[in-house]
Amino acid sequence: MKQIETNKRELLEMMEELGGAPLSNDSICDLSMLMGAYKALCVVTRKELEEDSEEAAQAHTSVHSMDKQDAESWVDHMKNADGSIGAHWPMDKTEQVRAQRGLNCDPVKFWAAMNMMYSDYCEAAKKNNASTVDFFADMAKAFLDDADARPDKLARYHKYVAMG
Repeated sequence: MKQIETNKRELLEMMEELGGAPLSNDSICDLSMLMGAYKALCVVTRKELEEDSEEAAQAHTSVHSMDKQDAESWVDHMKNADGSIGAHWPMDKTEQVRAQRGLNCDPVKFWAAMNMMYSDYCEAAKKNNASTVDFFADMAKAFLDDADARPDKLARYHKYVAMG
């Protein structure tokens, strides 16, 4: 039993290490495999999987909503696909776009999401003749309104994907 608990701790450490690095198909597969092994050890020790799932869910809800300071710090340091660094649009420009379209969302989150979309996809958009303010506004709004995403998707993306 002592070895099982040691193995479980090691698996958790490995998952934490993988989760702290940029995601790739390989790391996602590795995380899934490690989680399967961890759950199997929980079954062996007759622990309730629901308790472990509850602890994991509580850990995921510890992400706080993104505030203006978080957004500014993130956007200011974005390494854009076109080689530039920082915001492509100032907040007053994205606020103008948001207001003109009548979008009901947090202006700071919209600004950060729109700049994130530009940062990550500007070259792909250009290649496909889609590099317009409207395109990036639509992408930002779609990202923020993702119906099957957990709450505070932008803050989660920032914490777990962008900042690793």
